[in-house]
Amino acid sequence: MPGSAAHKIARTLTHKGLAQAQEPISFRVEGKAGPLFDGELARARQWGDVLGSLLSDGPAQPIG
Repeated sequence: MPGSAAHKIARTLTHKGLAQAQEPISFRVEGKAGPLFDGELARARQWGDVLGSLLSDGPAQPIG
């Protein structure tokens, strides 16, 4: 996806030991700065929950 930061974020998280099992996730925005398209905020929150569980309980189920 053009302009996606997902791969860089995934590499950074993996390097820090936070997301070895997670695939890069992109969120669609309108234009360059947003806002997010409908439904994307819920997906972002779900991803945040997964990352939070990696910090507290170990690996969670990847989202797609």
